[in-house]
Amino acid sequence: MAAYPEHFQTDMGLESKKRLHPCFLTIAEAKKHPELVYSDHLPILTEIPVQGAEPVKAISLNVLGPVSFSGLHDATTNREWETSEQTTARYQRIAQGLKQAIESHDASLLLLQETTMAENLPQILQEHLGEEWRILIDEHGLLSCYNIKRFAMPLDSPPTSTIYQYHRTHSLKFTELSTGQPLVIHNVWGNYKDFADEHEQYYRDLLALKPDEDPATIKAVIGDSNSRSTPSPTDLKPRNIITDVIPTGLNQLRDKPTHEQFGDHPECAFVSIKGKIQQLCFKTLHFATGKIVIDSRALKEIPHEPDLYRPILFLDADRISQTTIAGVVLHGYQNYLKENLRDDQILIGMSANTLNDQRIFFRFSPNSAVYGTLADIFKNQKGISTRIIRSDQKFPCLFVAIDQVELVHKAIHSIQFPRQYWIEQMELQLNKPTNTFFQGWFMLIGSQSEQDLNRAKKERLEELRTAFEKAPLAANNEELLAIKNDWAEKIENYTIDGEIVTLSNLQLMGHKRGPQKDDGKLTASAILLTDMDRMLNPSSAPAPSNKK
Repeated sequence: MAAYPEHFQTDMGLESKKRLHPCFLTIAEAKKHPELVYSDHLPILTEIPVQGAEPVKAISLNVLGPVSFSGLHDATTNREWETSEQTTARYQRIAQGLKQAIESHDASLLLLQETTMAENLPQILQEHLGEEWRILIDEHGLLSCYNIKRFAMPLDSPPTSTIYQYHRTHSLKFTELSTGQPLVIHNVWGNYKDFADEHEQYYRDLLALKPDEDPATIKAVIGDSNSRSTPSPTDLKPRNIITDVIPTGLNQLRDKPTHEQFGDHPECAFVSIKGKIQQLCFKTLHFATGKIVIDSRALKEIPHEPDLYRPILFLDADRISQTTIAGVVLHGYQNYLKENLRDDQILIGMSANTLNDQRIFFRFSPNSAVYGTLADIFKNQKGISTRIIRSDQKFPCLFVAIDQVELVHKAIHSIQFPRQYWIEQMELQLNKPTNTFFQGWFMLIGSQSEQDLNRAKKERLEELRTAFEKAPLAANNEELLAIKNDWAEKIENYTIDGEIVTLSNLQLMGHKRGPQKDDGKLTASAILLTDMDRMLNPSSAPAPSNKK
């Protein structure tokens, strides 16, 4: 075959139906047709908005370095899956395809990753792109190209190349020629991490305006994050979002066969305009023609791991403000649980599988009792799944459909926090109808002494509720019992039937007047305190705690 097949339907037989994406060859196809191999990442196209001008169109591609593990070849080939001649031919194909993409979409930025050891790639690109393009090489495997008719690079702001904890960044400062708009473009090749929080902070820092920068500066982060992202912050339609085939040499780390392919979605695009971060939409492009490619297969026909949800970059300001748990944005709820569950390793964010099914994830510390109980409660719940993610530790995680997340919120409070349970019980007592609460709370037919006594009971019970509210959310039974006992022993003088009587709070709650005085029954408030004693006794019913 002389040309790369443009659509999924090809004459290559049943093998092509196993493709993770129409543009990714299977291992068998790549072995049989090395002349059709491009990269194990897809080119993406995104647009950076510029006020008063056409958007800046940027294309990004991880070119699959010649000494890298490949997602298109069996791991047994190690890193020797192509000869140097084949590498040069492959780069020629890539450059020709990128030229087609640039011309088709009028792109003026080209950002490449994993160009380490690709010594001849800059020359090949220059030959294909022509004199209107400048090609900038950095020392960490990044290559950035721009069209001199669209951008000028200030002489006093040369490109910078940085590496921070294996996050490689090629930073370029431009002036957009038609508007004078200052832009900073960060071409990124990230450090692989299972969780996205480190990447998110790094990209926030890259996108933040510095004190000496023009407030109008537009900043963008585009490239291979080596974390995960999605093609759009708002389009949650189920579809194939794979942009990468995981190198088969890494399969053994996931307990997967080394001769099978698995998809990923690490390509990312973000922009900051006037300090507000937005996730840019992007589309995947055909390697050879540069045209936009959409996988039109039915979802059931697309090879994928349906229950494999992985944390994604969650930086879009609008999406962050609109995604809440119990009315609180995810980061705020994360801090709330960290403090009250006494678990500093809790992490909450967004995740997705390769079919764009997005869920909120909850990460707990290893051996978390809270996670264990939640996993048991929701083991058969549709829209909620669990997985242990092996990072520097084995982290248990819960992946929750957005419309199911309030169930988890309620479950956490019901199973973990006796404090919250007793606050609710006291509120029920305080809010009972007046003809039943404390045997006739504030009933007009009662004597002044009875009204004063019942008013005092309510005030004291409100004091106990307030004391519980001030306790940590994850306060255990023993801690709550100590709060209750301290409160119960406090004494005060009360006037009852013209006499001054000294009562502890415990005695007050059991005090009765009138016909009920000697009926042998406990008051409703005394029953509440008796139940509290019985259920909070740490020797009989300890509550789970993450206290460290």
